[in-house]
Amino acid sequence: LCSLITRPPYHLTTTGMSMYNAQAQVRQNASELQDYMSDLNDWASKIEQKDRSLTAAEGPTTGHGFVDMIPMDELENHSPEPKPRTSKQQPIKPKTYMEYRQWDTVDVDGMLKEMEDDERREEETKARQRVANERKQRFEAAEREKFRLQTALDLKEKGTAALKDGRLDEALQLYTHSLEQNATAAVHCNRAHVALQLSKWEEANDDCTKALALDSKYVKAYYRRGLALSNLGQTDKAIQDLQQALALEPTNATTRETLSRLKRTGKASGDGSSAQ
Repeated sequence: LCSLITRPPYHLTTTGMSMYNAQAQVRQNASELQDYMSDLNDWASKIEQKDRSLTAAEGPTTGHGFVDMIPMDELENHSPEPKPRTSKQQPIKPKTYMEYRQWDTVDVDGMLKEMEDDERREEETKARQRVANERKQRFEAAEREKFRLQTALDLKEKGTAALKDGRLDEALQLYTHSLEQNATAAVHCNRAHVALQLSKWEEANDDCTKALALDSKYVKAYYRRGLALSNLGQTDKAIQDLQQALALEPTNATTRETLSRLKRTGKASGDGSSAQ
């Protein structure tokens, strides 16, 4: 029987061996506890017998017998007072061999596989959720970007309509709002055109420079910056911009005429042609 208890079944895996060893340890702990309780009961019985013997030999006394002579710490160590038990509490019974034997029938490998399958399904669910969230975020970002670009385009078109109607301050404001949504070379150049008509030379020069930073071959930006520089008294720089505009678009008669006038009189004229 002892060999059956201590010898592990030959068919168990490494994981099964771990669980079998744990079961063996529990059984050993229960056995040691039973031995300890048996020794404690023997000790208490001997003490009680000695107490009765001494009490019978000495006759009645005012004390309680031999137990009163035992140090309190020894009594506390060997015979702790049990806690009161409620009616619902039941004493813990040591496990029997047959009860431990039933543990050997547990399908440890099957339980581990089921746990691994549960973890795999949980990870797959989390992965699908992450993919769905990422797809949703990309869709929402694309929709926001689409709305932003469309808003900028609508504001640009409204600004151009206001410019054609001569509502320059409104056009300037609409172009500014369009640039806040989407900064493009065309809108910067259009706002420079409005600034030229309002004699805001510095603003026109700044917008043309920003437009050229976005598109280095933007003919109208060179032309309008040349006009702004001319009115700022920077004739040499104005000539360079007009020459660059003419180099990019040699057939532009307006640019050629403005450049010729600037070279003759030192002053260019014009409002930068139409908005785009």
